[in-house]
Formats: sequence, structure tokens, C-alpha cells
Amino acid sequence: MRIDMHIHSKYSDGILSMKEITNTLSLNGVRIFALTDHDTVDGIDEGAYEAKKHSLEFIPGIEISAEFENREVHILGYYINHKCPNLINHLKSFKENRYKRVNQIIEKLEQEGLIFKDINLDKEVNHGVLGRPHIADILIEEGYVKTRREAFLKYLSKGTIGYIPRKKITVSQAVSIIKKANGIPVLAHPGVSFLNPQLDEIVKLGLEGIEVWHPDHNLTLIDYFYNYAQKNDLIMTGGTDWHGDKNYKTLNYFHLPYENILRMKKMKRDYLDPVYQNC
Repeated sequence: MRIDMHIHSKYSDGILSMKEITNTLSLNGVRIFALTDHDTVDGIDEGAYEAKKHSLEFIPGIEISAEFENREVHILGYYINHKCPNLINHLKSFKENRYKRVNQIIEKLEQEGLIFKDINLDKEVNHGVLGRPHIADILIEEGYVKTRREAFLKYLSKGTIGYIPRKKITVSQAVSIIKKANGIPVLAHPGVSFLNPQLDEIVKLGLEGIEVWHPDHNLTLIDYFYNYAQKNDLIMTGGTDWHGDKNYKTLNYFHLPYENILRMKKMKRDYLDPVYQNC
């Protein structure tokens, strides 16, 4: 059974609709998937609806950006209650900060001599959360670069003329937000951040799982994180981290053991439990 627990849609920095995503997943034999858009839950209702059409099992999720010892860290949240007022309030604040940052980046690029036509940011992103990928698309349209990757390398990454740091929350805060929304917090692609030897420290902040299988993890890293998860009794997850910008068939994937899904289902917080009613 193919399971993909790391998918992004147009509601964050992906490029495909939920209909396009579920069609592709179904054609490629995926039976269970999680929508883990960055700092937004706007696609969850549509994702569940489209998944049902293909008899796909849908996991409501999110990927929250945080910071640990001056490093950006992403925390995945699975089986979240996306209607949780506490979660919604935090995501609203994230969205406002992103919007402000995008405006500042555009102003900075203009000060450096780049010329843009009139930009309507609300038009640039019809749903979800505005971010640097949308600026990259503008740079492509204006002819300054040919790809998003080139845009980030030249103008949007740390050390370039258009980089402005984003306001981040701590890992502890991200974990708290997810748990208060009845979700299960999992460390995303640790091989990308490569937090060792701080891995023990970050896990102690309340994480309940670790993403073992990821396209950026080679076999050595997979083996390491697999053993680490077993040793520390952590849930193992994995996925393609697909944004719709690559041929899904070409992405590296591994058959995530279904036992991990069953374990998460047993851990799911009961929405009717009085402890979680005021999430």
C-alpha cells in the first residue's frame, strides 16, 4: 500500500488544486495521503471532499515553520482539528506576517533596481498563504529568472539582495499549537535541517514522531532516523513533499509501514473529550 504523508497544494506554495492532486495520487496507486500545507488549513475541507471521490483515505495536516537555535525547522501536524479556534487565530497571524514580509521584499528588490508592473498581491494568490514562491513567480513573469529555483538563488535566499528574515515561532510553540488542535507533532525532513547532535534536544520539546522517509534522505539517513525513531519510541512518517512542480512518478518514495498510521489513529485526540473542546 502506498502512503504519502507530505503533500502541498495551491493553498500554500504548491501549484495544483486538490482535484488535480487526488487524481494524480489515485493514478499512481496512493491509497492514503496527508495534506500538509505550510501554515494554512484552507485546503483541508476540499482535500477531504476530493479524496472521497477516489476512495482515498485522507489525513488532515499542516506544516508549521519554526526556529530552533537560529535554524529554520518545520513541524508537521497530523490529524489536526482544523476548526480549532486557537489554531485558526495563530494561522491568521502567520498569514498577516507573511503578507507584510512579501511587501517588504518587493520594496527591497525595487530599491535594488528591479522594475515591476503594478502588482496585486491578492490576485497573485487566490487561496492560502502568500509567500516567497509567489514573488518567484512574479520574477519569472517579469523575465528576471526562468525558474523558481533561480529566483531563490539570485534574489530570495539568505545572503541575496531580496532576502528579509521571516518572523518565526519556536519549536515549543509550534508543538503546542498542533497539540492544542488535537494533532500529532512530527519533525519534518530532519536530514534537510540535519539537527544532530541537537536531535535529542528538539525531540524533548514534545515531538511525537519523525519523518524518516523523504526524497532528500539517502539510504544512510533513512537507516539512521529509522533506528533513532525505534530507540526513542517515535512514530515514523514519510512522504514525497510534493508541490506539484515535478512529475509525481519520478519522485523517490518508500512504502511507509501501515502500522504507523494505525498507531497515529490510536493516538488521535478525542474531539468530544472536555479537555480538547476549548482548543
